[in-house]
Amino acid sequence: MGLLSALRGIPVWMGLRPSEPSVEPPDVLLAVQATTAHLDGVRAGMGREAATGSPLRVHGAQPREVYSQARALHHKVERLCREQGLSQVPCPDRPQRVPQPRDVLALVEHLTPMVTAVGAQLEATVHPVPAPRDDRATPSHVCRALLQLNRQANLLLNVPYSPCEVQEQVALALAYVERLLRVFPTRSVFPRRASVSPDIDAPAVHARLVDCFERIGVIARRSGHSVISLRVNRITALRVDPGDTYDMAGLLVDELHHLHLTRGDLAPPVALPVGPDRGHSDVFRAAGMLLQRLAALDEATLNRPDWLVR
Repeated sequence: MGLLSALRGIPVWMGLRPSEPSVEPPDVLLAVQATTAHLDGVRAGMGREAATGSPLRVHGAQPREVYSQARALHHKVERLCREQGLSQVPCPDRPQRVPQPRDVLALVEHLTPMVTAVGAQLEATVHPVPAPRDDRATPSHVCRALLQLNRQANLLLNVPYSPCEVQEQVALALAYVERLLRVFPTRSVFPRRASVSPDIDAPAVHARLVDCFERIGVIARRSGHSVISLRVNRITALRVDPGDTYDMAGLLVDELHHLHLTRGDLAPPVALPVGPDRGHSDVFRAAGMLLQRLAALDEATLNRPDWLVR
């Protein structure tokens, strides 16, 4: 159990009752900073390099988007434990409502014991840096910290994320868009496959996924939903790897999940299977198809800002 929950006497798997103190972004940031110290101990114990800055600069993050980053980190820590021969604690199911800071805190506290278990196996030295509670911390501050933790976790994996795994996320995002387009029955034409150069690399895939996210942001904001703003750091963007593209694809999926959940009357998405031995060019092509379908959704919702209301 994490320190904050222990102080409040709240089990991490339970939500906060209305009569108990609320969880705010500064509380979550403290927990993330503690986890960062443990993960850095693991990094040192494994002799791995420290992650550079994120290829993304974020502003205006919403709690659901911070939760998305925490879920991504949880899955990576599970993967890390599996590689180290340790038991894993499955990621809790996503709440069937818009995630709040308390959900992010619970998720961070849920994954931290797995990080400490890896550190203990490596006999890693942890150097916690006590940080005062920053009452000015916002969801964006927490999101930036989690983005950096995800980058570091990518570098700790013996088997990095593959283009095939990234394409699975893109296929799921495409399935979500197809469900959302069911609100507009005339928009059912499937996108055409485009020819793509075989020289496509991870930075090019990442850039196309950012384009997809920006289109989702346009659609969501028009429909009355605030969305995180992303700015690409052009220097670090040249050094992205499949782990970064996987995270970007996961953020797309979670944002589309939010729209799907908001609408509430659509069937669950069914993603098309992805074959083995996929490369960056295949993912780039799939992301192009996703961009086409998002353009169709953008056009369909242009004069229907209330389309998410049943």
